[in-house]
Amino acid sequence: METHSTQLMLLLAILQFPGAAQFPAQDPPNQLHGILGGSVLFRLNVPPWKRVDEVEWKFTPTGGQPLLVAEFAKGKLRKPHPSNRFGPRVEMVDETTLKMKNLTMADSGVMDVRVKFASSVIVESFFNLIVHEPVPSPQINHQIISSTANRCNVTLHCRTSGKSDLHFSWENRNPLRTSEALEWYRLTNDDKDLHLSWQPNTSNSTFTCLVSNPVDQKNISFDVFNICQDEAQDGCSCFSWLRTAMAVGLGLQVATVILLNVLERKVGDQC
Repeated sequence: METHSTQLMLLLAILQFPGAAQFPAQDPPNQLHGILGGSVLFRLNVPPWKRVDEVEWKFTPTGGQPLLVAEFAKGKLRKPHPSNRFGPRVEMVDETTLKMKNLTMADSGVMDVRVKFASSVIVESFFNLIVHEPVPSPQINHQIISSTANRCNVTLHCRTSGKSDLHFSWENRNPLRTSEALEWYRLTNDDKDLHLSWQPNTSNSTFTCLVSNPVDQKNISFDVFNICQDEAQDGCSCFSWLRTAMAVGLGLQVATVILLNVLERKVGDQC
């Protein structure tokens, strides 16, 4: 019993010793997004009245091993491995912010930052970095379902060569949303395809496809007015041609009947 009390008192004395390191509760990882070839800032949230003695930056790439990237102490940045892939690409912006330049896809991972204050308190923070490729330029293909002078049913397909982290959306002056689909439009295929039942003079004829990821966005616009008008005119032209052909055929039949009647009368007179 006495031994247990002695151990407990010794533990309390260690915890209460002024120079002992303390590890406050860790915050959730900070989510960072970077673009290929760009740069990103690992910025610590440190109150201005707290004096920082040392900072250690350790990076663990996705599926890789931890690597000490940099150390900051006595106002200077030290790179333990200046020849590795991080060495030439990291620099201090201030005593609590590290900048990483010329990002590669292999830079996705977790940055573990340990900060030691003048009070000997140590705080650990984590940054989860995801590096994205620039969004490729999209294209819009169209498919006419039917078209008349009053209504055009057409599907617009927005396509790009990017990967699965891309988000597709559409605008027609205002955003078109799947949850707010109206009678004249419908979105399918993860919002890549826009099905329109468009009426001339009832809405803007220009539709814009936006493709984005957390760090980049591209867009392309398509005007359905011309294709719908052309299709409607083609339909009208076909109908007009058919009507003309029927009229000509009917005229020929009437002319044939009249000619036969004339011939019959001439034959009758001769007899």
